[in-house]
Amino acid sequence: MVGTISKDKPPPDGGWGWLCACGGFLVHFISAAQLKAFGVFLPVLTKEFGTSNALTAWTNGIGNAVFFMLTPLSTGLCHRYSYRTVAIPGAIIAGVGMSLSYFATGLPLLYLTYGLMFGLGSALIMIPSQSSVADHFDKKRSVAIGIVLLGTGVGTLVWPILIGYLLEEFLYQRTFLICGAITFNLMVAGSLFRNFKKRPPLDSTFKSSDNNVEMTTPATTPRTWFARMRDSIKNSKPIIDKRIFTDSRIVHYCLTLFFVQVAYISVFVLLPTRGQELADSDDFSGATLVSVIGLSETISRLPWCAMWDISFLRKPTRRLAGLTIFVFFIGVLVIINPLMHSMELLVVNSAILGVATGGYVPTSFIVLVDLSGVDLYKDALAARLWFAGLASLLGPAFLGMFPT
Repeated sequence: MVGTISKDKPPPDGGWGWLCACGGFLVHFISAAQLKAFGVFLPVLTKEFGTSNALTAWTNGIGNAVFFMLTPLSTGLCHRYSYRTVAIPGAIIAGVGMSLSYFATGLPLLYLTYGLMFGLGSALIMIPSQSSVADHFDKKRSVAIGIVLLGTGVGTLVWPILIGYLLEEFLYQRTFLICGAITFNLMVAGSLFRNFKKRPPLDSTFKSSDNNVEMTTPATTPRTWFARMRDSIKNSKPIIDKRIFTDSRIVHYCLTLFFVQVAYISVFVLLPTRGQELADSDDFSGATLVSVIGLSETISRLPWCAMWDISFLRKPTRRLAGLTIFVFFIGVLVIINPLMHSMELLVVNSAILGVATGGYVPTSFIVLVDLSGVDLYKDALAARLWFAGLASLLGPAFLGMFPT
């Protein structure tokens, strides 16, 4: 019997997928969490460079914007190459960019090294970190995605305290250098990613009998480098599948999360500065507030994710309703944050906000899988993160104009 090779092998719901989840955890712990912890650098760099909060906050704004808005590039590369091939160069670029921030004596170089290079490297490794997990899981996908995103919560708990300590001991230059050395560990994370579905050559066939399977492919003649490059360009696919932009549900979903992301990112940038204004002791710094959010996120994230794997809540409409509730509470907590005139109230607000964001972040990705399906998840994820990047670029810079 002669036929085509099947591409419909079901996900294993485990196996190597758990190593992909561990790699994704490490990516979010190192990459995404460092971007969220930039607020600890903000008062130090503002004082060191003699610039305004708005201009200094643009460093993080550019980093987040590049990180999110260049994910379509990562998606296009993942369509043509393996997850590992895309992720490891991204890890190298991110590590080099963070390390070169050591030489920054002003904002222009920091915009280039931290904003552009670290953001680009993080963008290249982000899509493989989530898509490889989505490919390997079905019934346990919510928990697996929760483990990946748990890295951001743990990192939000660890990085502000670590960066604050390093700034006191080594100043900002060596702090960037140490962070760069840690960032190079993303290469280890990238090496764990593996594509689950292998696409066979279009002209491949197989012959099978009861006892064996024989693979046969037609003979090919060697081609020149120019011919291979010409065919590669001719047969190349668009960066993002066009169906993403014609699906009104996904477009509306991404636009809605744009406004949520403006508030979400801005809180992490400006909260340390406000905490320093209200802190009544040297032992409790503004960076501690970000760690409070990280702690409550870390504790609540996996339970929220596991909840969506319960059979009663696996329906997409119920997951979407849950996401709406999380967004509502985040909006209320952000609105009342300026009314918190004591450190105690600010800590309580931050803790509750962490619980809400601990549910919002993973649920937003789980709902996205429900809307797009696994096959289009890479493309939908790139579109969702592109809008998040636009929010990250505009939100901190705008709010930085109002330091009080």
